[in-house]
Amino acid sequence: MILKKFLIDSLLFSLLAIPFQYLFFILSGWRGLAKHYKARKPDSMVLSRWEDGSVGSMSLYSILNVGICDEGLFLSLTPPIYPSLFIPWEDITEVSSSSFGDPRLDKYKLYIGNPHITIISLRKETLKPARKILLTKFSNYETWWEYLL
Repeated sequence: MILKKFLIDSLLFSLLAIPFQYLFFILSGWRGLAKHYKARKPDSMVLSRWEDGSVGSMSLYSILNVGICDEGLFLSLTPPIYPSLFIPWEDITEVSSSSFGDPRLDKYKLYIGNPHITIISLRKETLKPARKILLTKFSNYETWWEYLL
């Protein structure tokens, strides 16, 4: 009896969660990114798992995997319910920073696509392996980086 109730509750929860997952997929901009940036997992990259960040206006807490290599930025979610993404550095059109007085909250906003698709926000520590690449691409990135140190 208990097992039957558990199975019914689990099924109901799963069915109710599907519309919310689909809304996230559309509202966050992940859908637009997936159309343009189909993932190809780089051979060699620095991978950070269980990261916090945001895509569009949707926050992701401890489910984002971020890979950094010379060619671009690799993003995937845990669990893998949406397509993984690979965004070339050339398609990041702007970088801005925000600091809230707590180093754990220092973030960079990456503006993706031309024309604009969405904004991805990642912690400073997560993007540390990309520092040289971003310094080369964005001349004012150094000022932001120093400001957040």
